[in-house]
Amino acid sequence: LRPAVTNGISQLPSINPSASSSGS
Repeated sequence: LRPAVTNGISQLPSINPSASSSGS
């Protein structure tokens, strides 16, 4: 994924922390 998308996921760790770790 693009860094912008990964950054968006990082800003929402309460929704799915596993996704942030995977970076997918």
